[in-house]
Parts: sequence; structure tokens; C-alpha cells
Amino acid sequence: TGKADLKPVGQQVLDAVAPALRKLPNDISVEGHTDNVPISGGLFASNWELSAVRATTVLRYMVSTDGLQASRMSATGYADTRPVVANDTPAHQQQNRRVEVVVLSNVLSDDDDDDGDVGDDGVVPATGAASAPSDPTALPGGSS
Repeated sequence: TGKADLKPVGQQVLDAVAPALRKLPNDISVEGHTDNVPISGGLFASNWELSAVRATTVLRYMVSTDGLQASRMSATGYADTRPVVANDTPAHQQQNRRVEVVVLSNVLSDDDDDDGDVGDDGVVPATGAASAPSDPTALPGGSS
């Protein structure tokens, strides 16, 4: 059965990055992931629910404990659809059980001043995101 508990070491990681995140004007996406082992029994019907709860657990902590603005935050569960490595060994499965805190680009919303910057040529730039995968043992993890 998968787990979505935020471990103390995960709390320490979030507490350490929160001051920098609070200073940024960007929105933040919290993204939960699982390995490809199907859920059987337990609290979650599938890896979709598990990954979503992992993300919202981290989001709630960052808002309630670390003081990030809820209006800047979103949570998404990706289940096993975005592995960082193949799910071919237990160690690789552990790497794929993670939560990512992604700082979203605001290049599109800040580029309507017609000053010749990116986007003025009619080309829509890709919105990049900076992602920092967590230590899978630190943030919500489990067997799926």
C-alpha cells in the first residue's frame, strides 16, 4: 500500500526552501508521482489518487506551516506517467516515488509591455519550469 505521509526530513527540506520561494512572484506547482506498481487495497484506489494526495500533502504543509500564499499554489498528481528513471528495479521505483516543487515561469504574463522582449514577434514562448526533485525518502513515499 502506498503512503502519502510527509516525513520529518521532508519537512526540513521544505522549511529550508520556503524563504526563497516566498520571495518569488511566481506561481508554484506541487507535483506528486508514483512508481508503476498498481495499488491493491489500502486508502487509495489507484496511483492517481496516491500521487494527488502526495502533492496536496506537501502543498498544505507549505501553505499552513511555511506561509506560502495559497493563491500562488497548485497541486497535480501524475501517478506513474512521468518517471525519472525506468521502473525496472526497486531502487528505480523508489526514485520515481517523489514530489516535485516546480517554480512556474511568468514570462508570458510579464511580457505585455511591448518593449521588444520575447513574444513581441508573435511567437508564443514555451513556459519553462524549474523543477527540483525531492529526495524520495524525504517527501511522501511508499511502496507505489
